[in-house]
Amino acid sequence: MRRQVPPQIDNDINQEVLKFLGPLSCHSDIVEPLERCLEAYGDVSSFCPAPAEFTYVVWYVGDVVFAFATGMQEVALRMGGGSQASGNRHQQLDGWYNFPYNSKDLCSHVHYAYNHAKNS
Repeated sequence: MRRQVPPQIDNDINQEVLKFLGPLSCHSDIVEPLERCLEAYGDVSSFCPAPAEFTYVVWYVGDVVFAFATGMQEVALRMGGGSQASGNRHQQLDGWYNFPYNSKDLCSHVHYAYNHAKNS
């Protein structure tokens, strides 16, 4: 059974990304590195609509989704329009960048995305 999107992220800021993610799935191997990068952030929450079905996972602070995991090889981070991100610009979502889940620099990119979302 799919869970409802939490009300705090069911807003205009996140509608585009949540609609995009709706049908997508995720391999647990790409979730773990993001979780490790975020374990020190007490104000970050995650959401997965159907964990038993391996659906997508998002991470958010306040009311802004700033990271998601789908597929088997990359995670995506909301880096903002003016970012000098070293990841690949997401093909369908403006301001989002894809990064290999096993990148040695993943945590620094996650930290940037977290700060961008927290201060938005």
